[in-house]
Amino acid sequence: MQAYQTFASYLLDGNEKAAYEFLLENHNDSIYLYQDIVTNAMRYIGELWQQNEITVADEHLATSVCEFVLSQFFYLPSMKKKELSQKKIMLYCIEDEQHALGTKMIAGLCREKDWQVRYHGANLPLNAMMESVETWRPQVIGLSAAMTYRLPTLLEYIDKLSTLSWKPKILIGGRIATIIDLKKHVNTECKICHDMNDFSTWLDHWESGVGVNGAG
Repeated sequence: MQAYQTFASYLLDGNEKAAYEFLLENHNDSIYLYQDIVTNAMRYIGELWQQNEITVADEHLATSVCEFVLSQFFYLPSMKKKELSQKKIMLYCIEDEQHALGTKMIAGLCREKDWQVRYHGANLPLNAMMESVETWRPQVIGLSAAMTYRLPTLLEYIDKLSTLSWKPKILIGGRIATIIDLKKHVNTECKICHDMNDFSTWLDHWESGVGVNGAG
């Protein structure tokens, strides 16, 4: 059994303690943990549901346990930091988008890299998003969407963000970035993140001042 399958079994069993301890045991490499274990585990669970090997109730339980365990996993390290960084990133899923687990892992990775993070989760309406952005004024804003039919809504959000006076960097992620060529639809100032490793590499370059302009 591969690592992600072991983690998935804990989620399906509703075993929060075992799932949390498994994350702690495998935290030598955050990208490996988030992408190869957690993301693959949730994809595996989705495949089991599609094949009628588990019920929708099982899938909901696994998702709930995963979200709880990740929240605990991210909380303790962030509370140990004495000073807040000046780097600010806002992360959210566009309106009607409910797939927020990947964005939550991105938020955890950003906190590890000493960013102030505002994670708004799933289904953030456009007007609410703009109000929060204009109040907090982050340097980087990350949007997430899963399905291709959400592209018009995604582009509407990007158009509004492009009007902001301080020109924050706009990142686009989620499943939609892996199944269609977003470069045909967005301007070159947007960064398209295809996976966790892609995002982490860009963030490190941003902090060092290397390759921060353009889609990259």
